[in-house]
Amino acid sequence: MSRVLGRVAATALTFFLAYMGNLSTISDPGGHVRLASPLPAAPKAEALPASGAEHARAHTLPQVGQASWYGPGLRKRLTANGEHFNQKRLTAAHRTLPFNTMLRVTNLQNGLSVVVRVNDRGPFVDGRDIDLTARAASVLHMKRDGVVPVLIEPVHKDAPQQNQIVAELP
Repeated sequence: MSRVLGRVAATALTFFLAYMGNLSTISDPGGHVRLASPLPAAPKAEALPASGAEHARAHTLPQVGQASWYGPGLRKRLTANGEHFNQKRLTAAHRTLPFNTMLRVTNLQNGLSVVVRVNDRGPFVDGRDIDLTARAASVLHMKRDGVVPVLIEPVHKDAPQQNQIVAELP
């Protein structure tokens, strides 16, 4: 039994190392998996524009998607950009947008909007596009629903704000 588990663990480790180390795997006729030569290097990513708003405008936004909220149990843990998580701030997690990008998130069910700052990565659930802090979710009246359809738009620092709660830069 332990021999089989050891073999399974070794195979899993081989695949993990291949994935993380940019190596390919091959199987011989006996079913043994081993590492092969390195895969060709991935093409270089295109350079991002200097500002988060330019990146958002050029690549993904405005966007209609699904928003969820997160926060309980994460107090004082570090976000992806190194800040301590605070569910009372108007911040958000997005998979790809640069940190400190300012976004206007509008709940499409009731028309309420809030401006948040990206300081974390996520959400890590398929079908969701942005995770908001508990405070931002309260402003949008979405805490009870959990997940709502939203419009996500970039915000420029100089743009006038019309009667909405706005996030502050750290």
